[in-house]
Amino acid sequence: MAAPIVLVNVLVSRQGLTVFARLGDLGPFGQGDLTLEAVAYGGVIALKVTLLILITSLAGLAVDPDELLRIFRRLSFRSALTATLATRMLPVLAADSQRLAEAQRTRPGGAPGGARGKVALISAVVGGSLDRAMDVAATLEVRGFAGPPPAGRSRRRTPRTGRRAPRRPFSRHDLAFVASALAVLALATAGRLAGIASFDAYPRIAMALDPGTLVLCAALLAAVLLPFCDRRGIDP
Repeated sequence: MAAPIVLVNVLVSRQGLTVFARLGDLGPFGQGDLTLEAVAYGGVIALKVTLLILITSLAGLAVDPDELLRIFRRLSFRSALTATLATRMLPVLAADSQRLAEAQRTRPGGAPGGARGKVALISAVVGGSLDRAMDVAATLEVRGFAGPPPAGRSRRRTPRTGRRAPRRPFSRHDLAFVASALAVLALATAGRLAGIASFDAYPRIAMALDPGTLVLCAALLAAVLLPFCDRRGIDP
């Protein structure tokens, strides 16, 4: 995704002063001057998008959604239950849409094409989801979820014994990564407030390379990498 982002920004942006190619008049798009500043700013945007994708991918692979929802359960039990049900329903709705699309293709006249076929498929999926939502709501009401939760329900119970499961304490690895995240946030905030590691792409590329910037970069790298140094209890 990085290459299209940089390419679009180079073709659209007209704020840079360092021109490395002139494409002439592009009609409604104006003068086609390609600048190094547009390349640099497009690279910054592509880097931010890449980091966002990597962060969300890591969160999806490393975080248990059920455990995450149990944390929010202490704040709002109903919201956590709703989010859990909605998360569980997404794969079901995707499977329903796939089955309905296959059923449309097996009809004698074939599936209706264009917008008509998409509207018919979406309406069938939405209708099925509403029916399933009513069934789930009725099931939850029968089980007593409609009333207020009893006192002391914050701790979950084990399915076999019914006793309250003890809270799992945080390990030293958990504390190390929490400290790392807080350190990165503090360093980034302090650097922004102090004006360290500033970068401006327009009208000319300007990036500070003073000792403060180098120290901030080294501190950020240390804060990110230090939690990985302790491998006890992780390696087989």
